[in-house]
Amino acid sequence: MKRTILLTINLILLVTFSLVSAQIKKAQPEIPAKPEFTSELRELSFLVGSFATDIKVHKTPLTKAGPGKGTVICQWVLDSTFLLFNFDEISPAGRFRGHGYLTFDKPEKKYRMWWFNNQGEGLGLLGDFVRDTLILQGESQSKDKIVGFKFLWHKQGEKLVMRVMGDFGEGLKPVLERTSQPLEIGEIKTNAKKQKLEIK
Repeated sequence: MKRTILLTINLILLVTFSLVSAQIKKAQPEIPAKPEFTSELRELSFLVGSFATDIKVHKTPLTKAGPGKGTVICQWVLDSTFLLFNFDEISPAGRFRGHGYLTFDKPEKKYRMWWFNNQGEGLGLLGDFVRDTLILQGESQSKDKIVGFKFLWHKQGEKLVMRVMGDFGEGLKPVLERTSQPLEIGEIKTNAKKQKLEIK
């Protein structure tokens, strides 16, 4: 009799423990799987790195003509779903700093970029690869008119070339060309005064 009672108690405890464990597991939130590093994102890998930049700025309603220098650092962030750009440059317009986020927009099946700078400006761009060149386009409100922009990136040997075109009401015209060369570790410089002297 005692043996039967003990077996019954053990059975009840086992069932209770199993039910409690199941409830605890059910209450715990599931950790989402890490996003897939898709082939579309992998196509952007040529932009990753730390670069020294040489800039040629063209005269436009928004810019003065002249040379410029600086640095660009581009790295994967947010589980490698976005590329983060950090620009720090000196040009005829002065010190220019900017941040950009670039990713592949799955619903749109296009590459999408958001761009912000220390002038308080923001720009959204959308586009795709044409052969080996990434081409993104967008519009920005400037003073009393809307300006269309086109960004073009491509690899040229070890160099990374970026061109910016702008439409100020007379069709697309060159705004700037940025040629970037890879930096070795420890070479990154963001001293504005030193760069300003180098431009002269």
